[in-house]
This record gives sequence, structure tokens and C-alpha cells, in this order.
Amino acid sequence: MRSRWRLANLVSHWEWRGENDTMAHSFRNAGFDIQHPRIAKYLELCMRIQDLPRHLGQHSGGMVICQGQLNHVVPLERASMPGRTVVQWDKEDCADLGIIKVDLLGLGMMAVLKDCLELIPEHYGERVDLAQLPEDEEIYRVLQKADTVGMFQVESAHKCIAAAQLSDRFYDLVVQVAIIRPGRLSAK
Repeated sequence: MRSRWRLANLVSHWEWRGENDTMAHSFRNAGFDIQHPRIAKYLELCMRIQDLPRHLGQHSGGMVICQGQLNHVVPLERASMPGRTVVQWDKEDCADLGIIKVDLLGLGMMAVLKDCLELIPEHYGERVDLAQLPEDEEIYRVLQKADTVGMFQVESAHKCIAAAQLSDRFYDLVVQVAIIRPGRLSAK
């Protein structure tokens, strides 16, 4: 039973990195005999579905806009939320076709900030002005260690790498985020 779990787990972590990096190579390195009929069949099936979508993700703050009716341009389906529709293409396909994509980033985090602006004065008697936040040296130390899980706008891996090279200036952080998410430089 443990080897089945290991085998199933191996597939979810496999990622092509070079021409000599194959799923068969990964199976062999993990100690599986790819000549065994069951392992060979499993490997074949995994390879056949490798490029298929693994899930239908929904960007709750994303939308696409096109000329005319969207369902004449891209396949649509009903979302689980009433009154919502999901585009069946990923964002790169939409971009290639010239469909305008709009991402409203961090809607949940914006709601948290709004709640904090109300709760801090209520519980601590201090008014918070987001335009006048004090510098916090600990934040820069955490960013420089790339320990950014849960930090809005700098959480993902490529932003962690950028944040790890951060100096101790807020503007440097703005520039590094802007490299990944253009449009933030105007926040100076």
C-alpha cells in the first residue's frame, strides 16, 4: 500500500525540466521497475494525460471582455456560484486571442484591510492611515529571508526570490513587485 501512495505522490510532483528529464526516469529514480506490467501501464496512462488540464480553477476577481458575445468567441460554462460564468480557456489562451483580461487582485486582502481600519480604532483607540504607515525593520528582515507565506503581493515563489534581494527601503519593494505586476510603480 505504501508503494502505491509513493507512486501516486511521485506523479503529482513530476515536472519536466530538461530533455533528459522524463517521467520514466523519475519512476526509476524512485525505485520503481518500469518494465513491470502494472507500473508500465500506469506510466503510459500518466504520460497520455500529462498535458491535460488538472482542474478547473476559477479566478474570483478575474473577468474577460471581448467585442460581441463572449460565448461566440470562447466556450463558457456555468460556475457553481449562481449568476456566474466560467471561461474554459486559460489566461494565456485568452491573451493570445486578444481578449481583454482584467484581474482584480487581492479582493480578500482588501476586505481584510478595510476590516482592520475599522477594528484597530475600535479595539486599540488608534486611527490607521494607510498612506502614513511607519517603517518596520522586522518586515524587511522577514522579506530578506524570503519568508513571505501569507504576505499579500510578495507571497509567490518568484516574488520571494526578488524579496530576498531587497534592501531596507520601501521603494525597492515597490519596484520589485512592479517587475512582476506592472502598474505598481505609480505607488511611489
